[in-house]
Amino acid sequence: MRGKKGEKMKKLSLLTLGFILFSFGISFVKAETITYKKLDNIYFNMTVDGVNSSNGVTMFYLDGRLAYCIEPGVAINTKTYDSTNDWSKTTLTKEKQQYLEKIGYYGYEYPGHQTDKYYIATQELIWKSVKNIEAYFTTGPNGTGEKIDINKEKNEILALIKK
Repeated sequence: MRGKKGEKMKKLSLLTLGFILFSFGISFVKAETITYKKLDNIYFNMTVDGVNSSNGVTMFYLDGRLAYCIEPGVAINTKTYDSTNDWSKTTLTKEKQQYLEKIGYYGYEYPGHQTDKYYIATQELIWKSVKNIEAYFTTGPNGTGEKIDINKEKNEILALIKK
């Protein structure tokens, strides 16, 4: 059973990074509707806290704005989600927050990056940064099918961040 802190972290497990980037100094919490877009034939495969998991990749939108999962292994089981642009509600360091913002900025929504591969590359970089999760993507569940190579996309995002 989760306590209040666990519930707070669950509510913060999706961040609308693009929104945070442009919300200088404004802090509020609001309930937003989650919508989903399932990506065809793309499955994530990872181990979180000793538990293997695999599932179809889904893009999340909060009131129409792209969002990313920052807490892998936590199920999203509601249509309404509390979101905030207040980073102090997380346990992330200022440096980690800035790095996540850069991943979000140079990831999927950056000009020329609107492909499924850029989306999963962005999501993987976020997971690795937040929880050092090693994930890989395949065309079938549970590591079946072909492995999807996103090294080019990850390297491009990381190169833009370094600039």
